[in-house]
Amino acid sequence: MARKKRLKKAATLPRASLNRIVYWTALLVAIVGNVIISAALIPFLIVLRDFPLTLVIFTLGLTFGMLFNQLIQDIEFVDRSHHIIAGIFIPGLAVVNIFIMTRLANQFIALFQVQNTPHSPLIISVNYLVAFVLPLFIRVVLRAKKK
Repeated sequence: MARKKRLKKAATLPRASLNRIVYWTALLVAIVGNVIISAALIPFLIVLRDFPLTLVIFTLGLTFGMLFNQLIQDIEFVDRSHHIIAGIFIPGLAVVNIFIMTRLANQFIALFQVQNTPHSPLIISVNYLVAFVLPLFIRVVLRAKKK
């Protein structure tokens, strides 16, 4: 019986190590993806306003949030603290990126004299954050209901 436990533990060690690599790679992909999405929002921020802009931001945030949630959820052997770190760090970084890109878009609006009003970086960031964390929130609520 003890031999069987040792064999099982030895078999899970490489998988756990591999999952840590996958975890850190997923975090890196999420960080790079967040920067790319933030940069891709600049043209939308320059030309759109009100509901169409909110719809674009919410759609991008929700889509990327679902992707990020799936990446983190599929990593089995990473402990709970790593999931919590990722669940706080990546959305926080996303908010900072969106905030910076919104300010940059506002500068472009002024520089190119676009007929659009400057956007509130805080409101844009909160809209993106709500959409981004919605899939994670739903997963946590559904998991709590199962218990």
